[in-house]
Amino acid sequence: MPANLFDRYVHEVGRRLPRRMRADVEAELRSLLTDSLRGRAGGKEPSDAASMEAEQDAVLKAFGPPEKTAARYAPPRRWLIGPNLYETYRITLFGSGIGITALVLLLGGLSLLGGGDDIFPGLLDFAGVYFQFMMIGFGAITLVFAIVERTLPEEAAAEEKEAGWDPRTLPEIHDPARIERGGLILEIVGVCAALAVFNLFPGLIGFHFGGYVGEHTLRWYSVPILSDYFYANYLPWWNVNFLLTLTLNVFLLRRGRWGLLTRIADLILGVYGIVLLAAMLAGPSLLDVQAAPTEDLKLVLQSIFSGLIPAALAVVLLVALIDAVGKFIKIIRTDYEFPAPERPGKAGK
Repeated sequence: MPANLFDRYVHEVGRRLPRRMRADVEAELRSLLTDSLRGRAGGKEPSDAASMEAEQDAVLKAFGPPEKTAARYAPPRRWLIGPNLYETYRITLFGSGIGITALVLLLGGLSLLGGGDDIFPGLLDFAGVYFQFMMIGFGAITLVFAIVERTLPEEAAAEEKEAGWDPRTLPEIHDPARIERGGLILEIVGVCAALAVFNLFPGLIGFHFGGYVGEHTLRWYSVPILSDYFYANYLPWWNVNFLLTLTLNVFLLRRGRWGLLTRIADLILGVYGIVLLAAMLAGPSLLDVQAAPTEDLKLVLQSIFSGLIPAALAVVLLVALIDAVGKFIKIIRTDYEFPAPERPGKAGK
């Protein structure tokens, strides 16, 4: 049974508010709507479904669009990261912090295994690396979310639509055309990170470890593992894919809903990525460990990554194929709304 207008309205208001206050606001709003409905009907319930929908429609028109009602509960927009994005932003920072901490601890452990009696200089060095990684990671994530926050449509713009707003156009609670804003923002952060790492910090993609030279001198070793062939022949094509994906995701954030053309564009980008992955898997080796400081380490890295890189590519390719099939199924199974054609002779009058 489809949700009634009140349910859909409360859901639309709630999804625009921070998660911590959502349940309380939804309960309060549902109570206000119910009281208003009873007040209009003189305490009596409408006799049939059509009358109920008509009464609910009138009540919701008095309350205004969901954006306007949500703005009454949310504080004014005086923030870097607003309530619509804050939960996703917080989770992203938390996950990134755990990942960076695990990475630096791993690198620190590898360094300490190199020996040496005095480890204090090494701990200071790794504290600096940890702080640097955290500042770069958190700063980049915050910048991306701040840009997305200002790319989203202003809630105040809802006032322009209020006069012609129709509660019956509220989307269903389970609407296949609605975007998942949190997942889309995480994808934007990931794409921006990939663009930055591959193009600005390619040295991060490799094997990093510390070791002691002599008794007390700590030296940091970085061994890139991707060949020049990858950067010359594949990275430019991946950059095109990243930029197009970024453009599509920002457009979807502004639009708020999937359409047939955006679904097709998303599928095309997925197929584009599949072709690149297949070419990388079938092409020359992407491994280059010539920067290793010793022949023994070179042989160890060669034995590890010569099989690991193709295996990782094969797994990513399989996931991309499954994802592309899912995108195609969504295209053929979703009913899309198209604007009605304008009547001849109406324009220009």
